[in-house]
Amino acid sequence: MAAVAVLVVKHGQMAGQRWALEGERWTIGRDPSCCAIVLPELEVSRRHAEIRRAEDGSLWVTDLGSRNGTWLNGRPLALAPQPLRPGDELLLAGKVSLIVTTADETASLPRAVMSAPLGLCMDHERRMVWVNGKELRPPLSAQQYHVLHLLVSRQGKVVSRDELLDVMDRRSESPAKVHTMQSLNALIHRLRERLAELDAEHNYIVTVRGHGFRFVNRAEASCGEAG
Repeated sequence: MAAVAVLVVKHGQMAGQRWALEGERWTIGRDPSCCAIVLPELEVSRRHAEIRRAEDGSLWVTDLGSRNGTWLNGRPLALAPQPLRPGDELLLAGKVSLIVTTADETASLPRAVMSAPLGLCMDHERRMVWVNGKELRPPLSAQQYHVLHLLVSRQGKVVSRDELLDVMDRRSESPAKVHTMQSLNALIHRLRERLAELDAEHNYIVTVRGHGFRFVNRAEASCGEAG
């Protein structure tokens, strides 16, 4: 059986993050609603590039008409699919470098590539959260997760309490239930407690009095605010 290919972020906000290329198609981009591989850099298009598996098992990569382009091993990637093999390197928007390897070969990658990323990372497709390279377990509730995801997706901008309450109402197990400011404050308090389980030295959710809340990742974060 052929070794599973792995896509690893070599340089970028999510340096060290990796995805096993199991399946038939992986869209790469900034939009978590349509991308299996989500990169937070603003230079990356919503739908930037795509990797597909052919019937013979080979991998092919295509630029999806991205605004800032894709390069394969230093050469501009056209709209026509190009073969993708272990050892190849993709560069997206001149900002994010990804390398193709196999699960067996990841141990030989440079420490800078495989070191645990600092700060908070999210995988919206699988609804998973990592803090300083450790997965948050048990996972957040649906309400907690989607409130956190909204905060992270705003990239440091203030999110109003009304917007967060709307998310809570939409993600409630009882659709008829209307949440209050008190229940929002309780959810934010609980979120802070959960994140502190893995990083008690940093406050990821900051209260902006009279306006709402905003997400603040670690300044040295290498994983960014996915999604």
